[in-house]
Amino acid sequence: MNNKNISAYNTKPEHTNPRDVEAWALLESARDMAKAMDSHNDLGALRNAVRSNMILWTVFQDAVLDDSSPLPFEIRQNLLNLSRFVDKHTLEILATEDFNKLNILIDINKNIAAGLLQTIDDQPSLQNDDIDSAVPTETGTLISEA
Repeated sequence: MNNKNISAYNTKPEHTNPRDVEAWALLESARDMAKAMDSHNDLGALRNAVRSNMILWTVFQDAVLDDSSPLPFEIRQNLLNLSRFVDKHTLEILATEDFNKLNILIDINKNIAAGLLQTIDDQPSLQNDDIDSAVPTETGTLISEA
């Protein structure tokens, strides 16, 4: 895995498009986990990175559980299922302190961010050539409609 590709997104988006902000948050979290993975010995960095990622995913969970969420029910269900996996995997990482298990969370964040960076017409809203394995998603964001 080439985690240095995440560094292209280490600056906050200048505009307030919710999709881009959510993608930025996911990529920032992926970047922090990649840094922790590269450290291999810094358990504090590992714990901080996965805990921050867990907080981010908790925000997404809360948003899709909100009855006023504009996302279709099926997408909300899929995101909840994915977030349950993220929670379970996060707890496993914290329990085992296995740096190699970070790859899964990094890939999930990068793939969801890549989907968020796609516009309605399936064109990138930001340059995202450095994101591996882009997964297009439905229109809308995890939290609010753009």
